[in-house]
Amino acid sequence: MKLKNFSQFVLCSLILFSILGCGAIGRYAEKAVTGDKGMGNVADLWPDVPQFPGSVKTDAELPMLIRLAIDGFMSGSRQDSKDFKLDSIEFISFTTQQGAQDVQVFYTAKLMESKGWDLKDQPGCFSGGDSPVSGGAFCLFGKSSGTSRTMLFVVAVRSNEKEPATIFFVRASGTDLSKNANSASPTQPAAGTPGKMITPKPGTFDLKSFDACGAVSISSVERVVGRSLSGKPEKFSFNNKSTDAGCTFDAGKDGDKNAYFAYVVAAPVDDYVANRSSKAEYIQGLGDEAYFVNGADARQLWVLIDGKAAVMVAIGDRPNDTGARELATELIKAIK
Repeated sequence: MKLKNFSQFVLCSLILFSILGCGAIGRYAEKAVTGDKGMGNVADLWPDVPQFPGSVKTDAELPMLIRLAIDGFMSGSRQDSKDFKLDSIEFISFTTQQGAQDVQVFYTAKLMESKGWDLKDQPGCFSGGDSPVSGGAFCLFGKSSGTSRTMLFVVAVRSNEKEPATIFFVRASGTDLSKNANSASPTQPAAGTPGKMITPKPGTFDLKSFDACGAVSISSVERVVGRSLSGKPEKFSFNNKSTDAGCTFDAGKDGDKNAYFAYVVAAPVDDYVANRSSKAEYIQGLGDEAYFVNGADARQLWVLIDGKAAVMVAIGDRPNDTGARELATELIKAIK
């Protein structure tokens, strides 16, 4: 699924439900993404997304119209699994006294490109009569890194001129399987093909003295998990041999008994090699080599660093590749 097709789908979906009206939305509600199941409400706006000036964070729920469009994308990505796999959807909302036109004027292509949203042919913003959201603004931006693809919705809606406008930021991240699985190269092995084992360098990193709990900030963990921690981070050994340094972060459970957590590990190179499998999904842009693999309780991101050590990050209760990359980056900085 390419971004252009995705944006066309979303625009058509929003236009369709604008025409059908609220009555039709009610009839189709059972097919929509309900509550927060399938997506995460994050605590803070992502660092690569500028906050609209003067806006204030709120806890508004995603309108059904937007949920239906996102649910369509989720279904479409599953059907089109040969090309694209959806990994995570996150959202956050803000209120502002300004109008949709102001939102459109602020989120220019130039501003977003400066933050890394530079995918070719991205639609940008629509507002007023050009927007599929009646009386509002709709923006769509994209970015890529290796096989990772991320799309950002910025949707501003206002019930009437006397009420504050609400700005919804929705981030959908996934993997371009067409490049991951079918475009093997010396530097980017195909999924299922282990890369060449890199010989550890002299002076291998001392894992015994490494503090994994202090290597990543609690605020970063809470942001990617989307919840506050329920207790203090705890040290542990992932390989059960005490030759690594790990830390677990527990964010409790929701009303549906879904557990929210994250764990980070600094490990020997041998662990990196041992956890590679025929189903490993290799990615670019992190360390010497990196891959995602499905662990027993969560999807794991493994990164090899300078041939001397490795880091691993896992997030539950749902895959969150963008968040895993962020935490892995903090771990890598601590090791280097």
